[in-house]
Amino acid sequence: MTWKKVVLLATFSAFCGGMVGGVSVFGLETWSVRAAASQTPGRVWPVEQVMRKVGPEVVGLVGTTARLDALRQTVRRGQASGSGVIFRSDGYIVTNYHVIQGMNQVKVILSDGRTYPGKVVGTDPATDLAVVKIPAKNLPTATFASAAEIKVGELAVAIGNPLGMGFSQSVTAGVVSGLDRSLGTGYAVRAYRLIQTDAAINPGNSGGALADAQDRIIGINSVKIATPGVEGMSFAIPAPTVEKVVNDLIRQGRVVRPWLGLGLVGKETAVRFGLPYVGGLLVGKVYPGSPAAAAGLRRGDTISSVNGRRMDKVAEFLDYLNSLKVGETVEINYRRADQTGEFRVKLAAMPPGPLTG
Repeated sequence: MTWKKVVLLATFSAFCGGMVGGVSVFGLETWSVRAAASQTPGRVWPVEQVMRKVGPEVVGLVGTTARLDALRQTVRRGQASGSGVIFRSDGYIVTNYHVIQGMNQVKVILSDGRTYPGKVVGTDPATDLAVVKIPAKNLPTATFASAAEIKVGELAVAIGNPLGMGFSQSVTAGVVSGLDRSLGTGYAVRAYRLIQTDAAINPGNSGGALADAQDRIIGINSVKIATPGVEGMSFAIPAPTVEKVVNDLIRQGRVVRPWLGLGLVGKETAVRFGLPYVGGLLVGKVYPGSPAAAAGLRRGDTISSVNGRRMDKVAEFLDYLNSLKVGETVEINYRRADQTGEFRVKLAAMPPGPLTG
């Protein structure tokens, strides 16, 4: 410490009675010295530490795609790539459904360069998740955080392969910006409790890890809002959802859920798009052949309660629906224009295609 700094601190201490807002000047000086020391060479930075542990658990997925052109005459081939996270040491890898959708001959590249052929075990478009298996053992395995361990404001480290394997094992960092986010019925509606982060997520990062400072996976990176004027809004599928879906896919190849066949709109979405909203859940779509259609529900109806439980948020509705079983009958109270009524609907198994409630 220079003599000028000592004199300045002594003068400042005398002027303030040795205290600044209840903190001693000596304490401020000690903090300053410690902060400077923390930046000395050799220190392990938090993001570096996360990268060392989680990086080997993140893989690359590449494959070719084939589709017809606009005239449905010529097959157009392309290269697709994305990221994945090792879920089990015996070769099970979780990634996004949209990463492997349409991909032929999936190839998995580990962080150490080893390459294996991948087999798609199961997919769940409703949460944009998929499981790929490779013939390998004793792989580094991710640790997934519980819901209680994911906090707004905590460090969020994204690891993946943006723009392909040429930028493999790229790491970006930010914070958890929000929880329980929904992107509406057009995207992974069953993963409505998305994690929002400002960590940079780019094409190719999809399926990669979003980790916390304790080296736990808090989410699987999935999508970002790429609209002019919008910055730092990326989304990940939370770890608890990932674990449940992946375990189901490994056991039975798909996730069986109770299904009504409704596209619902909550208050936030209704207000955003200027739709009429007077409480409850607005029915935006009724899928043909669904239990809701058979019961007589219509587009424009408002669902006020299910089995006596008031419903104001799509997340609440889906949470409750997921707690029920296929074949159970639910009582739905609804409003249509100025009339109110009640439907009894028997839940069916959700088909593989529609991403609905």
